[in-house]
Amino acid sequence: MLFFPSGQSGSKTFAAKRYLPRGGTEKEGVTVKEVNSTYFWTPLVGIDFSVGVVVPVSHAEEQLTSLKIPAG
Repeated sequence: MLFFPSGQSGSKTFAAKRYLPRGGTEKEGVTVKEVNSTYFWTPLVGIDFSVGVVVPVSHAEEQLTSLKIPAG
């Protein structure tokens, strides 16, 4: 479990376990892989809740881009 200071944004990168299905059903088991992942979190304004996103380090540059918020 990841713990972070209350009310603060942040990020942390470490090797996280991913459980990938071996076949078409749960009965076929899983394969466990360790993937370097970055966890990002930020509190939401006005409520006691935070939102988090986990991205494999190898996908961070190709998948994440800044969104432009339209005016109006």
